[in-house]
Amino acid sequence: MTHGRRIRCALVAVCGLALTAPNGLAAPGAPGTPPDQPSGIGDRAGFEVRGAAELGTRSAVPDAHHAALATGVPRPVVYARGRDGGLAPHTLPSGLELATAAQRATAGSKGAQPMSGAHLAQASGDCSPADLADGTTNGQLADGDCRWGQLTGLPDVSLVDVFRLRLATRQRVRLSGQSAAFAALLSLRDARYAPIADRAAAAEGQAAALDHVLPAGTYLLFVTNAGSGPVATGAYSLSVTLSAEDAPTGCAPVVMTVGGTVTGNLGASGCLGYDYFPRRWFTGDAALYAVQLPTAGVLTLDVAATGHVPPRLAVLTRTGLTTIDATFTETNPAALTELDVHLPAGHFLILVYADAPDQAGAFRLTSSFAPQAAACLPQPAELNTDIVATLDNDCRLAYLNNGSYFNNAADVHALTVPQDGTITIGLETRGFNGHMYILDELNQQIVDGWVDDGFSAQLPPGRFLVAVFAESTAVGGYTLRADFEPLGKACHVQPLGWNTPVDGTIDATDCAVFEFNEILPYDRGLDVYVLDVPARGEIDITLSSTAIDPYLMLFGGPTATGGGLGYFLPSNDDIDSIRDTNARLRFPIWPGRYLVAALDSPFADVKSTGAYRLAATFTPLAAPVCETAVLGLNAELSAELSGTECRAFDRDPRHYSVSHQDRYRIEVPTAGVLTVLMTAPSFSPRIQLAIGPYGDPIGADADPEQVGHQALLQFEAEPGTYWLDAEAVIRTRAITGAYTLQTTFQPRPTCAAVTDLDPLPADRAGQITVDDCVLGDPPLLAQLMSAVDYYRITLKEVGALTIDMSSTTIDPALYLIDARWEIIDANANIDELDANSQLHYDQIRPGTYYIGAISTDPGQFGPYLLRVNFEPSPLDVPTAGPGPSATPITPEPTPPSPTPTDEPGPDHTIYLPFSARLK
Repeated sequence: MTHGRRIRCALVAVCGLALTAPNGLAAPGAPGTPPDQPSGIGDRAGFEVRGAAELGTRSAVPDAHHAALATGVPRPVVYARGRDGGLAPHTLPSGLELATAAQRATAGSKGAQPMSGAHLAQASGDCSPADLADGTTNGQLADGDCRWGQLTGLPDVSLVDVFRLRLATRQRVRLSGQSAAFAALLSLRDARYAPIADRAAAAEGQAAALDHVLPAGTYLLFVTNAGSGPVATGAYSLSVTLSAEDAPTGCAPVVMTVGGTVTGNLGASGCLGYDYFPRRWFTGDAALYAVQLPTAGVLTLDVAATGHVPPRLAVLTRTGLTTIDATFTETNPAALTELDVHLPAGHFLILVYADAPDQAGAFRLTSSFAPQAAACLPQPAELNTDIVATLDNDCRLAYLNNGSYFNNAADVHALTVPQDGTITIGLETRGFNGHMYILDELNQQIVDGWVDDGFSAQLPPGRFLVAVFAESTAVGGYTLRADFEPLGKACHVQPLGWNTPVDGTIDATDCAVFEFNEILPYDRGLDVYVLDVPARGEIDITLSSTAIDPYLMLFGGPTATGGGLGYFLPSNDDIDSIRDTNARLRFPIWPGRYLVAALDSPFADVKSTGAYRLAATFTPLAAPVCETAVLGLNAELSAELSGTECRAFDRDPRHYSVSHQDRYRIEVPTAGVLTVLMTAPSFSPRIQLAIGPYGDPIGADADPEQVGHQALLQFEAEPGTYWLDAEAVIRTRAITGAYTLQTTFQPRPTCAAVTDLDPLPADRAGQITVDDCVLGDPPLLAQLMSAVDYYRITLKEVGALTIDMSSTTIDPALYLIDARWEIIDANANIDELDANSQLHYDQIRPGTYYIGAISTDPGQFGPYLLRVNFEPSPLDVPTAGPGPSATPITPEPTPPSPTPTDEPGPDHTIYLPFSARLK
């Protein structure tokens, strides 16, 4: 049983607690994520972002989530699950052609995986890479060389030579290696030492060849023995051929209508996977399609090829940052051809990809879609009554359209909470391990994550949903019970139908207003009615009486706003205080369940009881076409809310406002500071910015007090398209009037100040100053405004890494960033008593890493001390004998080229998810 779960609520007096995870999800392995499930897009795990599978084994370092950074930390590493059940961070295993069992047991023996456990004697092998250039190199695997276990952390003592290849521009790279002494295995890696492609020779004396087009950057090549058994030694030859390869144009997603067949030809366009997804490592030929799903359902895809092996398939979110499902982990060619993906409504990308030469060529992609929105309709449930049901596979968590792509079976039950009180939910399952999500009417989580077999907390009046779901693919029966205890006298709740007046009486038996909702300190009795709104429309509720002074209040509904719930909607005392003292509520409304409170006016001079009549009518309203206009940079635009535009809830049901709304598209060409000012002389303006037409808002500003009639939004923008909504601050009535929008854009200079720390250990005294780069500067697209010092370290083998940042002047914090400038870890405080920062890993794999040192207070500057220590992991190897390592042959002279760096070039732009810190 989980007690006192934290509830997101706009009314602090009701909830009294806040969430730590804005959407209730966390990184895999952290509280809040169902076991054996991938994280969905937009997942957060607080300040400390962990990528354990990427980094290796992380030791237990107490982390206190620093309040100053809690809203500014980017989302954690995205994980995708393969069909074998394993979690993989960041990317699909693209282009990975691993050897068979005889060639080091596929990925098991020579994969970049951390070793758990063994601590053995350390060998003296040197894993420093030798520079590799165009031409031929003769090398030799011999005692004293680097061992495979030093690069991977695996207990594998195979000898390996490591080479480094620097590309100043996009190049076609042809690699070939062979040996008469062993079957050669070539493993091409990026600067993170992550696999790009592996190729093994069939036998001794035969060649292993790789042919890939790569963007500018630094790469590693491992040369080793593909066979199993005794450690192989012997000479080998390695040839490298580089040729210029211009990047293709027009590698944009092709809009595809679901329910037909499209044809393509991988290789004909020249588009590679990373041309679509620069942050992914798809190096093979690729085609990308965009689809729009109107409802939740099952997207079925089938790819066919004639005369060659079919390409692989993947379905990704609209940004390409999260892989929902893919065929990349399949080894059976027949299983590579189709996907059945359970999806919510929205925009998705379909990747058709050749990760081997025999998959390139013509293909046919067939799609179909089976709507499943009705499968997750909430089933009404009664409080204090057992619900006995069976979980099947009709509804899936992915259908709930709340950011989850989980393919778990789920049932959804609707509970109406009649007044303030404590709800206790218990779950007993038969045949499966069950969990629950507690949701609002828009299926948004209102507690921080999933709960196991029980939940208890205080809830305000309204309708809430309980999603019962299975931890695994198993299903079965269950019993769900929700007990409710009101905070005061129980309120009687009854239904209110449309066009059917109800006669009632306010008397001494009624519960009081403060017992219904404790934030309203009135002692007048009230009657509560349930009102179900079937569609978008206008309601008209009247309360008339000659015995009491009628007063109406409306509560509940799908009114999620700003990450919380606004339960109390409008109220009305008098239609006309002089001529008609009855009450009336009339305004547009969104579908959902609402609670209507009928009472004697709490502002009347005399407390009255007596009879009344309550009536409600509903008029459906069709939504207008929601258009988008273009808003330029450094421009001023005059417009008007005329009353014909879409309303705010037409675009985003979670933003419950009936205000008419104009939408604009803003194109930002380079990184810089974007400022948007909205001025409205006759109403209080509100502006909201999002990173995409279907994306969550990243910032908003309003003038609710009508002081100056202006709303101002300023933030660090990265290149891309942004959507701006302009409206009035109002909840229950439409406002019209003229307004102006003015944009100002100040490009930021490129920030490339990086200090190399070599060799390790290293102690470095630094200082955070006002002139430093900021964390949001390129190439780290993090949208954070803290001043930062960047340091670069290169780890050449698996080992233990410790980073300490201490200061008596500032409150330090550390970021660990990989070679593609993706944030993979962060820490603010060592513990509650030590405000210094530390990151420690018992086993971190080799690669290039960046350290970001900041102050948690963006306005705080001063000195600090950075200490970085690295200890190679022990590995038990045979006694080293004499013998040379790789002996490169001097290549033929080649024309000089620009000196490359470890950072990606202009054609390898990095796109990161971000959180905006508004000024």
